[in-house]
Amino acid sequence: MKLFVDTNVILDVILHRDDFYDASLAVLRLCEKGDCGGHISALTVANLHYIVCKAIGREKTDESLQIILKVFHVAELTATDLKEALKRKSADFEDALQMSAAERVKADYIITRDIKHFVGGKIKAISPMDFIKKIS
Repeated sequence: MKLFVDTNVILDVILHRDDFYDASLAVLRLCEKGDCGGHISALTVANLHYIVCKAIGREKTDESLQIILKVFHVAELTATDLKEALKRKSADFEDALQMSAAERVKADYIITRDIKHFVGGKIKAISPMDFIKKIS
């Protein structure tokens, strides 16, 4: 099963966001063990670096990203992804880009806590908690 993991799920783990940590960590562990193929976009890596650096500093950020890059396949953003995202006319262009990349890598699910921004895509968006319940 191929999972496209949204930035907020990885942030839950790196920044140890209490309310979301356990379910998000469970998703990352499934990807780490190879039970699910984990994919993120190149945009996620850039956003993670920017956000996490502000929270925990450059050194810990770089260490965290080295781990993330070992666990996940990184989907490059293409010109086609950009054009497709623009066609979506989404209120959140970043999520439209994520959706385009997820569709291109043929993900089975988009794992996100921001489900409302992924409505109308070809791939079902599901929260980490709901995904873990679904496969249990």
